[in-house]
This record gives sequence, structure tokens and C-alpha cells, in this order.
Amino acid sequence: MDQRNPYAPPQTKVIEINDGQCTREGDAVLIQRGSDLPPRCIKCNAPIEEPIKEVKLYWHSPWLYLLILVNILLYAIVGLIVRRKVSVSPGLCKTHAAKRRRGLFTFLGLAGACSGLAIGLVGADQSEAAIALFLFAILILIIGALVSRKVYAKKITKEYARIGGCKEPFLASLEGH
Repeated sequence: MDQRNPYAPPQTKVIEINDGQCTREGDAVLIQRGSDLPPRCIKCNAPIEEPIKEVKLYWHSPWLYLLILVNILLYAIVGLIVRRKVSVSPGLCKTHAAKRRRGLFTFLGLAGACSGLAIGLVGADQSEAAIALFLFAILILIIGALVSRKVYAKKITKEYARIGGCKEPFLASLEGH
């Protein structure tokens, strides 16, 4: 007989964070493979109360962007093959998490408004303006994705990952390591 309770709350998987192998290198954090960021806010260095979501970061050599000049599909295929990845857990305090969430909703709202207006313009036989507004909505979504990211990979090798996006209070706390 199955002893699981279908009404029980979900259980979280607790993993041990090895944060002893990360140091500051200029405006970036250098993390050795198998290590993670300390469980503090990457913006203000405040303690984190909620579970930190692990994110996967990808990186490939900037020289690979030259393939876009040849063929964008070729770039996408080669980029997927040669990219390197690392998993990190960047934390945000409640204040910075709320600020990030507000920014995400703002960009989504702007993109939704542009799309709705574009649909209205299609109905009014203004197809050129509608296409321009749809393209603007896509641009807003791309900018929103870039602005709202927590951290990003500057370089990933077999031994370490160089991570950007952390602010000075967090970086200053890593100088002693």
C-alpha cells in the first residue's frame, strides 16, 4: 500500500552549498567548478531568507558571433554545440526581488500594450504600423530580459566561471576569501 499523502505540501530538495571557492576578480565573481555563490543578496549582501533558485548560465567565445555574418542558422547550431554551462544560485533579498519582479511586470505590460495596440491597428487596416508595433513589442521583451537578469556569464572554462551582475557590497564581501 502506498504511504504517500497526496495532500501533503511539496518537499524541497536541500542541497549543500559549497561557497568557499569563489573570489572577487575586478567587477566579476570567479567561481571554481563545483562551488556556488554564498547565500546572500548579490546586490546589497543582505542575508537571504527564501530558497535560492538555481540558474544555468551559458557562454561561448565572442569570436563565434562572426558566424552570424555567414548564416544565423549556422551560428545557432555551432553555438549550441560549443557552449559551456555552469549552474549557480544567485540570491536576492526581499527588496531587490520585489524590484526585479516590478521591472519584469512593467516590461511585460509594455509589450502587451504594444501588441494589443498592434492588433487594433490590424483591424483598422494600418498593417505597417501594426508590424512596427509588434517588432517594438519584441524589442521591449528582449530589453526586459536583459535588464531583469540576475547574473550573467562573462567566461566559462573547465576550471572556473567568471560571473558578472553582482554589485559592490556583495563583491566587497568576497575580497577576504
